[in-house]
Amino acid sequence: MLKINNIKLPIDHSNEDIKIEIAKNLDISSKDIKKIYIRKKSIDARKKNTMIYFIYNVDFEIENEDLFLKFPFISKSPDYNYKLPISGDIPLKHKPIIIGFGPAGIFAD
Repeated sequence: MLKINNIKLPIDHSNEDIKIEIAKNLDISSKDIKKIYIRKKSIDARKKNTMIYFIYNVDFEIENEDLFLKFPFISKSPDYNYKLPISGDIPLKHKPIIIGFGPAGIFAD
């Protein structure tokens, strides 16, 4: 999955317009983009006399991702899937010491 930042669109746009804008930046057809995930949506209303815009940070899926990493505004998207922490398999020599009577100390044995 790839990431593109700062896609600027007017307020009255559709979700298909996001795909079209990404495709225009990459010089490809919007049908080549399989899926998009909106990661951040901001409002740009800095200028008083002009239109108000939405600014998007978008992750998207496309075939042959390595070909598009040459663009300076495209990067690999981080993995957002949660991974459970690895629990230890070595038993402790002593019981842990709980100090205080906060939420952890109330139920500690």
